[in-house]
Amino acid sequence: MCEEIENISFAKAFVILLELFTQVLRDKLYLPDDVLEEILDSFMESLPEFFKKRLLTRAAA
Repeated sequence: MCEEIENISFAKAFVILLELFTQVLRDKLYLPDDVLEEILDSFMESLPEFFKKRLLTRAAA
């Protein structure tokens, strides 16, 4: 049970950070949505497998 709570907290925290990062890029660099999506896709692909698996497990739940 405790591990599930940690996983949920991790996934939520990660999503919040990604949303903030996206907003900063949009506001400061005036990047269009398609460019932002490309940057975020590249970032997600660059994550270590451990993080990707943990995030995908939570997204599927």
